[in-house]
Amino acid sequence: PPAATLSVEPAAIGRSSPAPHAVLHSHPTQRASVSDYRWDLFISYKRGHCTELWVRTVLYPTLCNHAPPAGIRRTSIFWDDESLPYGSQIDQIKEAATTARCVLAVLSPDYFYESEWCWREWRTFANREAAAGLLNQAHQGTGIIYPLVHVDDHEVYPFHEEARQRRLDRSFLEYATLYGQQRGSERWSAFEARAVTLCKGLAQRAYRAPHFDPTLGFDDSAPPPRPRPEPLPLPSKVDP
Repeated sequence: PPAATLSVEPAAIGRSSPAPHAVLHSHPTQRASVSDYRWDLFISYKRGHCTELWVRTVLYPTLCNHAPPAGIRRTSIFWDDESLPYGSQIDQIKEAATTARCVLAVLSPDYFYESEWCWREWRTFANREAAAGLLNQAHQGTGIIYPLVHVDDHEVYPFHEEARQRRLDRSFLEYATLYGQQRGSERWSAFEARAVTLCKGLAQRAYRAPHFDPTLGFDDSAPPPRPRPEPLPLPSKVDP
């Protein structure tokens, strides 16, 4: 499914151009000026996985609460929480990815291999990093892609090499089974404290986004094939 998207208004990040008006969960219908970004944050995740419920009920609402103090307005967060859209809505998602300053990629084992949308969204931002000469910063953890690991099964299905080359945020793994009904618990409070740090990091990446390049479009390449898991070793022969 298409990646979910958080978008931050340019004004919140200290840019000179005005941010478009948006309401929570709404999608702009007109193309932004080609001279600047339209969104600040785009959330990308795999649908049909436990990650979808976690993003919908835990991560996204928490970001909406804590992003504004960090400089990211919730009206500038773009994400798609509907079923795979068709027609003009697909164009809107592509436009959002190409006009967002940074992406929060919520990684799960199927992110790169089972979702053409997740792969394409990742590649759209990776292409922008490459064009701006930011690959070194990306590998050091300061690029415009923020890879957050929600579920990790690297011993069987490792993340794609593009992710393994980066500094992955694994600090949310301990909250992978946290859901909305646990609000108010001590564990939820610890999660929120971590989310505050996350929002600050996202705001910094949005601020450091390279100059907007209208020639860089949406990457429509096909996702890579899933690697075969390593076969389990056969038990050693035991003499009677």
